[in-house]
Amino acid sequence: MKFIFLINFVSCVFMTGLIWCIQVVHYPLFANVGKENFPEYHSLHSINITYIVLPAMCAEIFTGFLLLGENEFMSSPYSSVLFGMILAIWASTFFLQVPIHGEISGGEKLDLINRLVSTNWIRTIFWTGRTVILSHLLFNKL
Repeated sequence: MKFIFLINFVSCVFMTGLIWCIQVVHYPLFANVGKENFPEYHSLHSINITYIVLPAMCAEIFTGFLLLGENEFMSSPYSSVLFGMILAIWASTFFLQVPIHGEISGGEKLDLINRLVSTNWIRTIFWTGRTVILSHLLFNKL
């Protein structure tokens, strides 16, 4: 169970750092790419970011599922809340951010880029919250 917890912790911390970079730097810069270059830039972004994000998100949800219930690191309410936060991140990703990416794939649309930035705060906050809770649990067990 320790190994599963550590994989969950590392994948969450990794995604927290990545989502802050995307939220503060990467997504806002979409508005500066320019209409002519935006479709190709966005396509490359979508392909390349998937290679980084998908393995970490899959590791996080799989290990989060395995940690549900009582274990040496957390009580059942903690594990349920943490897993619920993962589900909220996935829901936000597939019901908000992915459709917005689909809408802007054909060309730069400032209103959609702004909506992408604003809705992405959901994932940023949930991943940050998970990192805080998991860090608390980990450091209380050391």
